[in-house]
Amino acid sequence: MDDLQLIEVGSDNVVRFKMTSKLVTGFNKLVQIVVLTLLDVPGRNVLYPEDGGAIPSLIGQNIGITDTNELFSDITERVKRTQTQVIQNQIGLDDQSSEKLREIRIVELKRDDFQPDSVYVRLRIVNEAGRQVDVIV
Repeated sequence: MDDLQLIEVGSDNVVRFKMTSKLVTGFNKLVQIVVLTLLDVPGRNVLYPEDGGAIPSLIGQNIGITDTNELFSDITERVKRTQTQVIQNQIGLDDQSSEKLREIRIVELKRDDFQPDSVYVRLRIVNEAGRQVDVIV
C-alpha cells in the first residue's frame, strides 16, 4: 500500500522533512514509518495515543555534556520502544517484506563538533527481506 512521503533521506544519510509530498512504497515507506514514529511523542495521535518514540522529549533535559552513557541509555530505550511499536502495528497487515521491520540498531551516537549540545544518532533500519539502510536523525 502506498504512503505519503514526508521525509527524505539524502545521499549523506541525513533525514530531512519534505515540503511537498509524493507516494512511496517498499523500503522507503518503512524508513519513513520508523523515523516518523521515533520523532513522534505519545499522546499526539488521537487514533494511536500510545504511539511515539519520544525522541523530542529529550530536548531540554539536563544531561551532562560529557556523560554519553546516560544519553545513550535514553536514546536506546526510545529506539527499542519505536521498534516494538512499528512491529506490533504491522502484525496482520498485507505489507510486502520490504515494508516490514525486522529491527532498528543504533550504529553511532555522536555530538556535533561545532554545537556540543547537539547530538546525531545513526540508526540502521533492517526490513524482513534483509535490506538495510543507515539514517541520521
